[in-house]
Amino acid sequence: MAVLVGTDDGYHVFSSSGGRDHALTGHHVDALTPGPDGTWVAIVDHHTVWQHGADGDWAEVARADHELVALVTAGDTVFAGTADARMLRVSGSSLEPLTAFDTAPSRDEWHQVGPPIEVRSLTATCDGAVLLANVHVGGILRSTDAGASWHPTVPVDDDVHQVVAHPELPNVVLAAAAIGLLRSDDAGMSFELEKRGLSSTYSRGIATMGDELFLSSAEGPFAKQSRLYSASIESGRLTPVKDGLPDPVDGMIDTRLVAARNGAVAIGSRAGQVWSRAKGQAEWAQLADDLADITCVEIT
Repeated sequence: MAVLVGTDDGYHVFSSSGGRDHALTGHHVDALTPGPDGTWVAIVDHHTVWQHGADGDWAEVARADHELVALVTAGDTVFAGTADARMLRVSGSSLEPLTAFDTAPSRDEWHQVGPPIEVRSLTATCDGAVLLANVHVGGILRSTDAGASWHPTVPVDDDVHQVVAHPELPNVVLAAAAIGLLRSDDAGMSFELEKRGLSSTYSRGIATMGDELFLSSAEGPFAKQSRLYSASIESGRLTPVKDGLPDPVDGMIDTRLVAARNGAVAIGSRAGQVWSRAKGQAEWAQLADDLADITCVEIT
């Protein structure tokens, strides 16, 4: 197990043995996510998609004129969302536009709150059948035909900050929103709101593993501290995560800064902190407190 932390200067690798490495030095890494055939893919320097193959080296796969923000693999296809709320698909060595997204129903309701309208996060069900795009602020768009058509799900003003699909259960989709936790048991067709247990409903990051989910929340978009909560993926109130993790954590635990995989959980914060709980361990451990401009956290 290793924790990967993307930053404005490459990404840092924290191994379970306590080692620390630094890769892609000098490059801005916006997103890291599993790619086709056991590889990893990343958004690098805002405009390119790179892939880390079996040979252990990173190589550029495709380049876009648009600024890229979000990335996901559905089946064998890599999709990217942009800072100007467009959807692209990797095709050969290029990123081709999914034009249906430009005319998606409800697009005329999307509006700017803070940063410009963007595709803030992407996810796909584990069977690759459903692709979901979280627009900020524009709700969650759903596609069952690899992006050829899109359909809105939740109200635009739910102000969703991240959507994730369960890595093993194709029917389970979850989202972190300004109004709290959103749960779906029908692959994102509909969602139910849960806010019990939260000290503030304003939620930014989310991840899921097994029968548990992890959600971050804060007092608002400019909060200097945040909390991590856990709950069952099926139902029930949220509970603060403790066991050595500060409550609250310094800095915003933002979109893409909560990760769960292979029995381990990790978080990053805008204050430069990284914490993890390894598989089989009850206590959280701090991995770093000095990483500037953290963009994403992942677990291998």
